[in-house]
Amino acid sequence: MIEPKTPAYRRVSFALAFGSFLVFCNLYLFQPMLPLMADAFSVSATQVNWLQASSTLTLAVCLVPWAVCSEMIGRRFVMLLSLFLLPVVGLTMLLSTSIVGLSLARGAMGVALAGFAAVAVAYMAEEFSPKALALAVGTYVSANSLGGIAGRIFGGIVSDWYNWQTAVIAMAVFSLLGALLVMKALPAQRGCRISPRPSQF
Repeated sequence: MIEPKTPAYRRVSFALAFGSFLVFCNLYLFQPMLPLMADAFSVSATQVNWLQASSTLTLAVCLVPWAVCSEMIGRRFVMLLSLFLLPVVGLTMLLSTSIVGLSLARGAMGVALAGFAAVAVAYMAEEFSPKALALAVGTYVSANSLGGIAGRIFGGIVSDWYNWQTAVIAMAVFSLLGALLVMKALPAQRGCRISPRPSQF
């Protein structure tokens, strides 16, 4: 078990917090750009809101399936898969020519985001000692909030200076670099036994 104030604790808690930061940056990237997107696609406020709602909806729906999947293929694998999907899905948004297509791409982003969000706390519970877990969860939750704030600020500033496509590309590059960093810092799990069949609820 990972104990507080050890190199392993600092490395793993940072990796999980930074992964969470990436997730919420991507989730809220489009929120400040909604008025710009409404003008760009000539759609109503109700229609453009699906850019945010679709990703939030699919994230919520996919949490349980990802959690079940992690018991069969491993928590670490699911989290890394989730993070590496972010730049891939993000760049596919550039191919969208309509608000419907972009909303579907944002929905796919929610599916990818759910993988990390569904599994990170379970990974912590299995790898950290009880005392370390309490500290790590606090750091993780703080990263959620910071990621949401940073994503909004980043999306607003970059789209204002350039355009929404530049914001998407920059976030995809940042997400790829972040995923590589998390992969290097996050050790293989030791507290979870992988099973070919999901546990019974």
